[in-house]
Amino acid sequence: MSKLKDKVQANSPYNDGWTRQYYKDKLAEDIVENKEERYIYESPDGGKTVYKRAFGSTERELIKDFKNEQDS
Repeated sequence: MSKLKDKVQANSPYNDGWTRQYYKDKLAEDIVENKEERYIYESPDGGKTVYKRAFGSTERELIKDFKNEQDS
């Protein structure tokens, strides 16, 4: 339930930009499971999809697709 509330807060037009960014960052931290591994996490569309890639690599892997979850 907490993740659902965080998603709502991250996308609510009633929250200011700082509040939305706080919740987006909080959700992004939940995605990172092992902080010892050396990966770069990227989101080209403002948090709707999250990719990871190893340092120095150009190949990336889809970690989470929030856009498709919301459509379901």
